[in-house]
Amino acid sequence: MNSTDAARLSAALDKFKNPRGYPSQSPSVAAWALAGRVFALEPNPWNYTEFGLDLSEAQPHYWLMQSDGKGGFGRTRRGGTMGLEGRYVVSNRTGDKGWARRGRWMDESTFRIETQNLESAIVAEWTARFLEDGRLELRYTDGDGVALVMHGRAK
Repeated sequence: MNSTDAARLSAALDKFKNPRGYPSQSPSVAAWALAGRVFALEPNPWNYTEFGLDLSEAQPHYWLMQSDGKGGFGRTRRGGTMGLEGRYVVSNRTGDKGWARRGRWMDESTFRIETQNLESAIVAEWTARFLEDGRLELRYTDGDGVALVMHGRAK
């Protein structure tokens, strides 16, 4: 590898290790209030039953409850901590190591969570739109073109 290629590689690695921050918009009062609620999700192909977002804790986090699809007897909690103000936070929770996440308000009613697996090329986004009357639209997309749209209502 010549010195020019080595310098490019070093710059690319530094950019990955220290991503630039993204400014966060200000949520509306209604969206901020809804962001603290738990949402019951309508039936969907991945069997997610609930979504929650907590931005008031010392460690902001989101979570999804997933049923095993066999009558709700087996349930798994997914999600984790995230950084705000454009900075990723790497999870140190057992069973969740190797994931980094960050979240921000995209506009006055939309919150986006970016997730990245540090051991593979998995990059995904969860986008929560807090709608009128306590409704939620939750979108998942990843770098492989997988997408899912779910709807829910505040409990």
